[in-house]
Amino acid sequence: MVCPNCGHVNATTAKFCARCGQPLLSQFCPDCGADCAVNASQCPNGHQLPLPAQRLLGKGMVLANRYRIEKLLGCGGFGAVYLASDLRFQQRQVAVKENHDPTVLNSFLKEAELLANLHHPNLPRVSDFFQEHAPTIPQPRPYMVMDYIEGEELWERIQKQGKLSEQEVLDLLEGVFDALEYLHSLQPPIFHRDIKPQNIRITPDGRTFLVDFGIAKVGGAMTTTGSRAATPPFAPPEQYRMAGETDERSDQYALAMTIYVALTGQVPTHAEATRREQAVTTGAPDPLEPLSKVAPDVSPRVAKAVMKALSVDKQKRFSSIREFSQALYPPMIVGMTRRQFVATVFATAFSLSILAFGGYQFWKWRQPLWLV
Repeated sequence: MVCPNCGHVNATTAKFCARCGQPLLSQFCPDCGADCAVNASQCPNGHQLPLPAQRLLGKGMVLANRYRIEKLLGCGGFGAVYLASDLRFQQRQVAVKENHDPTVLNSFLKEAELLANLHHPNLPRVSDFFQEHAPTIPQPRPYMVMDYIEGEELWERIQKQGKLSEQEVLDLLEGVFDALEYLHSLQPPIFHRDIKPQNIRITPDGRTFLVDFGIAKVGGAMTTTGSRAATPPFAPPEQYRMAGETDERSDQYALAMTIYVALTGQVPTHAEATRREQAVTTGAPDPLEPLSKVAPDVSPRVAKAVMKALSVDKQKRFSSIREFSQALYPPMIVGMTRRQFVATVFATAFSLSILAFGGYQFWKWRQPLWLV
């Protein structure tokens, strides 16, 4: 146990620091992230702290004799995510995901195995998985260690800016399209099934990551139950119907809704999502306002592609995420990223200017002086 006050490394079972006497056992407040005494009932900000069975870890705790907990990144009904330092590599920070619900242990393990075998620049990498009985927790819990992706959620950016420009959205989501094309091309294919602005992280240099594979589907098997997958308005209608079949067109719908929300700054209500689901079986008109009407500044090409991918009838969507991408982005950059295309244009223009200048200088050198 590392003392958060003086940094002294104490025995794992120690309750107080042997050097400075600082209490070592603590817990994070799930509401504000404050570090609190392990036996406290309220945090310094007045929030009620959970009972021991749902208690969070505290700052300075070390898991697997390797990962020192630094702060709480987020928590929910299924568990929590912490920022931790890898003590084997002092400069390396990792994200440690903790599962609180024993009923989804198998799906948690499957998520770890799934991510550990993925290799893509826009997907997080899992480096460790273990179970441990932390000093302040009554029962052992499973933990997953993955890359810590510094930055913000796409949802946070939308909330700050209200809505994003078409150019910014296309640039940010280019890596997500590429990651989904990679996932869908695997054998068996992997379907994320929970694409939404909260599950897309943006690094300070503008790189995007698709995160949280807790309800992913590998071929015909899902990492957890379908009930948790019911997250309107981003989940397509077929996903939250009891007998719904999901495939790559379901991911396409969720990504299209993410684009719709980013471009408009408006999130369809649960009631609107329910009416869309009902429209599948009743044939009622689609209640979703066309993107061209809500955001008239969006180009017709993008508005048309997004609304096609948002069709309540999945048979009317694009056949693949690649086809959606080709309809969304200008044809001239299909097959390369936008940044690659821009870099290619500038490199070509620069090369042509050098050739032109060199040709002119050669022409001057070959001419008689009186012609120059």
